[in-house]
Amino acid sequence: CKDNPIVWYDVLSYLQQLHEEFVEQVGDRKIGWNFNPNFEARSQIGYSGLYNYGCTCYCNASMQQLYANPMVRKILLGMDLRKKFPYEEIQDEHSNQSQPPQTTSGGTEKQHDASNSIEEESDSTGEKKKVKKRSKMRSTVVYALQEMFTALQYSNRRTYVPNTFRQNYRTSEGNEIDVHEQV
Repeated sequence: CKDNPIVWYDVLSYLQQLHEEFVEQVGDRKIGWNFNPNFEARSQIGYSGLYNYGCTCYCNASMQQLYANPMVRKILLGMDLRKKFPYEEIQDEHSNQSQPPQTTSGGTEKQHDASNSIEEESDSTGEKKKVKKRSKMRSTVVYALQEMFTALQYSNRRTYVPNTFRQNYRTSEGNEIDVHEQV
């Protein structure tokens, strides 16, 4: 067995398969020195939790209560925000300095970031021009809640880090929440 290359190939193939299953379960997160897959994986009873930034435990508990209500979860996840927040054309002098475009099936080229889309469209003369479009969808609390609820429902991880919610949820003065103060 020891000197048989077929056996070694089978062993390495099996190890690669185990590794790929593990990466699929854990995700693309960087794994630290003290990583424990039994601790980091979703609990055996099927729930994921929310990461506590410091003083966000009351807020996290409220979000988990909303998630635990099947009617609220169904309504929130069923909302199509693309209809409410369509991409709008904006004027931007820096629209040419983004990442390389990706060609779509319609022949237009698109570039995307978190809330912008840059499309290369042809006008009536055939001349191509870049049009930058923006949607406010990703900066809404509802979008952040949809992202959070989706992660709580489908993630293989034990905890979800609600960065989008933390960034989108605002105080009555319009400021981001301070995670070092009780919310």
